[in-house]
Order: sequence, then C-alpha cells, then structure tokens
Amino acid sequence: MAWSRRQMQAFRNNKVFAIRQFVGRWYSENQTERTPKKPLGSLESAISTYMRHLVGGIPTVTVTTAHDELEPTAEDLQLATNHLLEEIRFKKTIASAVLDAHFGIGLVKIGISKTHSVEVGGFLHDVGQPFVDVVSLDDLTIDMTAKNWEDMGFISNRYRMPLAIIQADKQLYSNPGNVDRLTATRKHAHTMLDGFGGDVRASAVGGQDVDPDEYRRMTELEDVWLPSEGITITRSFASPELILDEREWDGPERGPYKKVTCTDVPDNLLPLPTTSKLLDLHMILNELVDKEARRAINQKKMIGFRPGHEGDAERILDNVDMSLIKMDDPSAVNTFDFGGINSESLAFVTVARQWFSQRGGNLETLGGLGPQAKTASQEVLLNQNAGPLIDDMADKTDSFTSECASDAAWYLWQDPLIEIPIVKRIAGIAGISVPTTFSAADREGDFFQYNLKVLAVNMRPKTPDVRLEEFTVMWEKFIAPNIEAMGQAGVAVDWETLFVLLADMTHSDDLRRIIVSGGEDLRDQKPPVGERPLQASHTVRENIRTNRPGTTAPGQDNAFANALLGAGKNTANAA
Repeated sequence: MAWSRRQMQAFRNNKVFAIRQFVGRWYSENQTERTPKKPLGSLESAISTYMRHLVGGIPTVTVTTAHDELEPTAEDLQLATNHLLEEIRFKKTIASAVLDAHFGIGLVKIGISKTHSVEVGGFLHDVGQPFVDVVSLDDLTIDMTAKNWEDMGFISNRYRMPLAIIQADKQLYSNPGNVDRLTATRKHAHTMLDGFGGDVRASAVGGQDVDPDEYRRMTELEDVWLPSEGITITRSFASPELILDEREWDGPERGPYKKVTCTDVPDNLLPLPTTSKLLDLHMILNELVDKEARRAINQKKMIGFRPGHEGDAERILDNVDMSLIKMDDPSAVNTFDFGGINSESLAFVTVARQWFSQRGGNLETLGGLGPQAKTASQEVLLNQNAGPLIDDMADKTDSFTSECASDAAWYLWQDPLIEIPIVKRIAGIAGISVPTTFSAADREGDFFQYNLKVLAVNMRPKTPDVRLEEFTVMWEKFIAPNIEAMGQAGVAVDWETLFVLLADMTHSDDLRRIIVSGGEDLRDQKPPVGERPLQASHTVRENIRTNRPGTTAPGQDNAFANALLGAGKNTANAA
C-alpha cells in the first residue's frame, strides 16, 4: 500500500498546484508570496461555470415499483429518502465531490454510523444514521497495480477522530484491546510516515493543515476495503499493524466507495481532471496579461531637447495645453515614448482567450457571457451544440448521484431501528397532509423490488425565466385546452394561487396588488359608461420575430486583434 501511495503523489501534487492557480495569490497568506498574479482568473471562471450546470439544483429521489401492491411503500420510501438526503446535506456532499473531480477525482464513502454523534471530516454523524462523506485525494490510497477499478485489490482512506470517543466506544470494535494502545498524533505527522518527504495537502493552501486548530487529542485511523475478500479493516494509520476492527462487508454489493470523474484514461485508474486540460492556456493567458500590464505601468512619455535649448523645453513643460509659447528651435525639442503594450502580444491574448473557451467546451456560451453568433437562430444552434460538450459531465454526475442516493436508501431500508419522519398528502383532498414516520414496520417486499433514481432535471439550475417558460408551455398545451372538460369533471383552476406563482416567476409585486379575490362572479357586470368593454375571452395574436445581425463576442475579439495587428476595421469579423 505504501508503494501505491507513493505512485499517487504526483496526482496529489498536481491537484495542489491546480488549486493554487484556481484561488490566485490573494486567497491566503500562504498564497500571496508563492503564486504569481492571475489577473484573469480564467480557471476559476471555467470551473464555476461547470459547477452551475452540474449541481445547481437539489437532488430529488423518485421511487417506483413494478408491483402494484408495493406502490404505497414505494411512496413512503421516496419521502423518507428525500428527508434523509436533506438531513445529511446530500447536495453539499455531491457538489464537493464533483468539484474534486475537476481537480483530480471525486470520491465519497457511504455507510452507517455505529457510534454516538461525532464529527468526522467536518460532517456530523448521528448514531444509526446513514452518511455520505467526501474522501479527499489527499486521504485516498488505491491499488495502483490494477488497470481498472473492478480489478483493484484494495481501497483505503484515512481520517482523524477524537481519541476519547474511540476509546469510549471500544466495545464496538472487534479488537477492543488494540483501542487502548492508540495514541494521539499530530495533524500532519502522517505526512512523514512513508519516508519520502511527506505529502503536500490541499488544505495547506488555505493554511488549515496545522495543529493549533484542533482543541482535542486526535488520532489518525484508516479504513481499508478488500473487495475480493469482502472484508473491511479499521486500523491505526500511524501503526498499520494495530488493527482495531476486521469484519465481513455487509453493505451494498459494490462496496462503500463511489467515484465521479471528468475524463477517463484508458488502462489507468486515475482520470484526467478538467484542470489538467485548461492549466496550460490559463497560465499562458495570465502570464501574458501580467507582462503587458507591467509594460503599461512602466510606459513613459518623456520630453527631450538638444543642449542649449533648455529654455524651449522649460516653456513647454510650464505651460498648459493650447498655450502660445515662443520657441527658438522647435526641432530641438521632441517627445519620446519608452515601453508600452506590445500590440502583437495583446492580439495573441485575444486569440488565446478564444482557445481557452473552445478548449473548455465553449465557455462563453455556457457562462452566458453575451451572444456568440450573428443571429438568434444561430445562437440557439450554438447553445445546442455547446450542450453535448458538458452533457458527458452531466451524465456522469447524475449516475454518481443516483448511485449514492440508492446506497443511502439501502442503509435506510436495512436498518431495523431507524425512524424517518415523513409527511403524506391525502389523495383527492387538496391541502391536507398527515405527519407520520417511516420505520421497519412499514417496509414490504425486498429493497431490489423498487427502482430508485435521482431526477436529473432537479440537478440543473432553473431561473425564474426558465420556470415561466416551462409553465407557459404546460398551460398552453395541457391546461387551457382542457379547462371546460376539467370543469365538467369537478376540477377547477385556483386562479389566486396561479397569479401568486406568476408574480413570483416574474418578480412582479404589482401583479399581487391588482388581483383581488372577492368571491363574486364578475362575468355579467358591464363596464362603466365611457370605458372600453372587455375583449373576448379568446383572441388571436400573431408575433413576428425578425433576426438581425448583432455583434458577437468572438467577432469583437477578432476585430480587436486585427486592429492591433494593423489590419484595420473588418466589419465582417466584428459582426
């Protein structure tokens, strides 16, 4: 295992380097002197854009079953799982794992807490409650002799826990005698254990990897999963021979660890992260901009004169613009420019920005940073083409989220003691709900008779404009044409609630004020004399949209680069 950890060192170092580039030099005291200026922050902008598209919403679980008699239990399991995911801050965990994937690999460990409430890695674990925790690449060791995850002989992760809590719960371990032999360890003492100079941890970027932030005596543990043997081991990381617990794996079939990646590499375990694809262009861009900024700051305009013509030079310096001055020899005094921005370098920066956007999957479009095409139709097509470039990331994120939620639900289903509060709506009675609990007594059938998945649509961010557009389509296609049939069936539209929703989606407080519910039928009332009568309930409106060429961001960049290189104004490129 020590050999595998050493093989992973380069990947951990690359992650730390990428994080330093991501946060820039003003993030912490450790960064200010170590990191060159990053005025553009292009890497941070790219990663933030991806994250908004991948985990912008709240993961929601839906549970279905092919067995009609199990449908009530499926509904209860759905409510209980969604309650559990909210309680354990599932969205935050998934977002952290996906963010890790952009810098290396995203990994979580799923299990159930067997001790009393304890905080591990910043997450509070309640006894008997399933947990989903992020595992940092800094704490991960995998079998680097394997070519794929299915062939690995082991996976392990280390973590810190209060020594007193471990010793208080020692009877929960299969070797309680070894628990008494544990000793407290310094926070980064483990970085020197393998004898190759220690690890550089990502937490050190923000100055967090120090001992003073721990006010209790802590020790370092390591959980090891052996897939072939179906065994899990908990041992001291400082003294690997000190095994605290060893038992057969009794969790989900694929084990406690789930991963999410950006780009897989053939015949290699660790993937290619997003930062590895963008770092070179990010560094080129920022180094050139920093260089040209220094040239601009150091640029000087000086007045020079030939000996004997000091009077002419002093009169020019002492007078304001458009003043009349007497000069003995105008040719003896001249202005001289020193330094300044290099036009060719600045033009290259402009082109490199486009390369960076393209390398990242058309980041200008994904980030909504202005039109990228000449017409509205072309812009729609460009957005559709940009979508597939991030769809692969989204599919992996959705699959990863579904697997994690499914395993958490499995623990919920198997635990004979857990009770989850849920609120059930009464079918056919609007606005009526009953609080109850989901426990072992409510479970029917086998867990694998239920199909559990995460609704991917809820993982994507929705602006009020998008919600309004979706609602409009639903209204025009399904509700408005069937209002009469709905009325005959005793189903009515709650107009007051409808206008409240519209006010929320359009941010219109005026709409709330002008719509008043008086409970009186106003259809037969005639308008006052002199006022325009109401229009018919059904009208026809024709909207004609004309696409006109506009200025695109790439066109502006190309025109600017051409101007810098002396090509003059190019109206075609500027469009």
